[in-house]
Amino acid sequence: MRIGEWIQQGWVVTKENFGTLWLGTFLLNLISSVVGGLLAGPVVAGNAYATFRARKKESLELGEIMSKSFDRPFDYILGGILLLVIWALSVLCLVVPVFFVVPMLWYTFPAMVDRGCGLGEGMRVSKEIWSKSVGGNALFLLAIIALNIVGTLACGVGVLVTMVITYSAIAIAYQDQAAASAPAAQT
Repeated sequence: MRIGEWIQQGWVVTKENFGTLWLGTFLLNLISSVVGGLLAGPVVAGNAYATFRARKKESLELGEIMSKSFDRPFDYILGGILLLVIWALSVLCLVVPVFFVVPMLWYTFPAMVDRGCGLGEGMRVSKEIWSKSVGGNALFLLAIIALNIVGTLACGVGVLVTMVITYSAIAIAYQDQAAASAPAAQT
């Protein structure tokens, strides 16, 4: 597990594309807050798309990110609702399941964007990646929580930056773990 590296790369992607990433994330979160959080999935999917492009040094356009956030609206919105419900139930049941259940599903959106698949396949891929390093992904979640606590302590506005870093770090962690678990090409 390269937890520190994923967060650091998330910071680099965010810093190099701050205006576009931050504005896109802010606008989607603002719209999502108006409709009761229903756009949480599109927010994460749009950021995953932007992160994948940024890592390849491709240009980022706000309109394209917003468009990609809604290219599979049913899957992204339903996935966001499902993840929020699972998160809430895990917290209500006991804090410990949060560290195992949530990371099992949080690669769903990067998988859907990366593979162009639907919600069910994205969840399957996410669970498959998670299961290869349960403890490492739980530690990654703790690091992400700590990052966002620090952002919140910075007068609450720091979380507006750490949130974008979080989404990028999760997409990067997905890419790295998916690449590591891909079968080697036949020569």
